[in-house]
Amino acid sequence: MRIGIDIQTAIVRPTGVGRYVSGLVGGLAALPGEEEYSLFYFDFMRRGRAPGVADPRFTPRPIRFLPGGVYHALAENLSLPDISLLAGRNDLWHFPNFVIPPCRRGKTVVTVHDLSFVRFPHYAEAGNLKRLEGRFAESLRRADAIIAVSEFSRAELAEIYGVPPGRVTVTSHGVTMRPRPGPRRPPPFPYFLFVGTIEPRKNLETLLEAWRILKGRSGARWEHRLFVVGHHGWRCKPAKEQAREKGVEEQVLVLDYVRDEELPDLYGAAEALVYPSVYEGFGFPPLEAMACGTPVIASNAPAIPEVVGDAAILCDPLDAEGFAKAMLRVRDDAGLRGRLAEKGRARAALFTWEKAAAGTLALYRRLLA
Repeated sequence: MRIGIDIQTAIVRPTGVGRYVSGLVGGLAALPGEEEYSLFYFDFMRRGRAPGVADPRFTPRPIRFLPGGVYHALAENLSLPDISLLAGRNDLWHFPNFVIPPCRRGKTVVTVHDLSFVRFPHYAEAGNLKRLEGRFAESLRRADAIIAVSEFSRAELAEIYGVPPGRVTVTSHGVTMRPRPGPRRPPPFPYFLFVGTIEPRKNLETLLEAWRILKGRSGARWEHRLFVVGHHGWRCKPAKEQAREKGVEEQVLVLDYVRDEELPDLYGAAEALVYPSVYEGFGFPPLEAMACGTPVIASNAPAIPEVVGDAAILCDPLDAEGFAKAMLRVRDDAGLRGRLAEKGRARAALFTWEKAAAGTLALYRRLLA
């Protein structure tokens, strides 16, 4: 079997979908099998770097004679050219980013990460919203199989698009992040941590309001800082500007983007990760923090409780007072911090890319049997 995987989202500054692609490819490489994989992506400017896989079964296939933007414009408006004319022929194609391009040769699999563009269209980036509104429903109809990353997303596909649950395979994300070995220098000051793209759905505003509440009540006794890690997204003021409007800018440190190899130290030294997102199809940061032994305070919005189980403190995503109280509890109760860290490590251990890849490979083999 020859399997083509679209790895475009893993090429530059990978965030949620890109991490899924990198993790899946790494998990597939760890599994035995005679399948051959073509990892294709557009790289007209020759700046891309495919995820490194030291396995001869995996072949990077950059498409350099046509810009990706031109191809997608043609695909959206004319339904051509067939992707196989650019990326070669495959028996099966996996499109991990919601949409199947023109593809008339071979079986097709599409991964759905969430339906936030349906539930919260006002939060979506305009270009991406247009792309999904125009092509997502058709992609669901054309797909030979659909992957969802949570039971919640499978249920939403049934509710909103009428997709029979039997057509959808759930393969949860994995987590590879672990604390770095060896002694760790204590930070110069205690801090809480937020990780995520600065966009309305991630709901940084509620966290900053909680911070304003804590500062107002504690005054100079509130010595903690808030690290905000994530690049500026869309339809949202920059984090520093939001902090300034709340009057807490002196206690908020914004790191636009942090490399994956630096994140374990940031997670590991934090008092807790605070994750107030109003909606997720899965949610990487809570699991990453748990894997590093860091307590998690998160919203109870879908599908976060499905992911974190009983290993986190959950709050209503719009309840700034609730988040403020939760941060005080974590700060003041060492026993609670220890229990959350222990439960979190056990919870994170249940999510591996090998398990996600095994479910995905089983699906490939069923389609090509």
